Amino acid sequence: MLTDWQSLDADATCLRLKLKPFTLGHAFMLAELQSVFVAGGECGDPIGELSLAVFVCSQSPNEARRSMSRWWAPRFFRLWAWACRSLDYQTEAERFSAWLDASTSGPKMWSSGSGKSMSSPWWVNLLASLMSRAGVSYADAMSMPVRTARQIICAIGEADGSVDLISEQESAFMDSVRSAEIERKKLGLSAFEYVQKLREEAQRN
Repeated sequence: MLTDWQSLDADATCLRLKLKPFTLGHAFMLAELQSVFVAGGECGDPIGELSLAVFVCSQSPNEARRSMSRWWAPRFFRLWAWACRSLDYQTEAERFSAWLDASTSGPKMWSSGSGKSMSSPWWVNLLASLMSRAGVSYADAMSMPVRTARQIICAIGEADGSVDLISEQESAFMDSVRSAEIERKKLGLSAFEYVQKLREEAQRN
């Protein structure tokens, strides 16, 4: 779909800080910090995890790394927490998660691969694909927005025939199939019974 190829909102904010475009460098740094937003796992301190991720993503990875080692960092975090005291952290976390999902998404596609799960983390796999398939240097790949990187890899895959991108119509069809399957399971009907139900409703209408 067209939106899968467009850039994201450049004015996204969270916890009163403006977020930078999410790059592979951000992904690697958050993974290094074992952030639940990238590495997953249990979250013992939701507010601390959100604040750390937002702090990193509000700067370039190199700037964030330098800022965290500055003498004023602890004072900044205390003042920042005070400035955000009236915010709903749950709402902020949902906003950040939605921004991160959009920042790391790419066009939907069918793959002609084996279907096996990759053992390497997605950010390492994406870095390797950029360098090997697109000829991007390590430095340029690390500073590239993840969404742009996925678009490039998808376009290369479509061009060489290794993947088929899904059209808007196909995406809408798959969404309707998923919705119908969810409804069928809620009603506790077999596939045959559900089709019969749809036919009866169509005849009544």
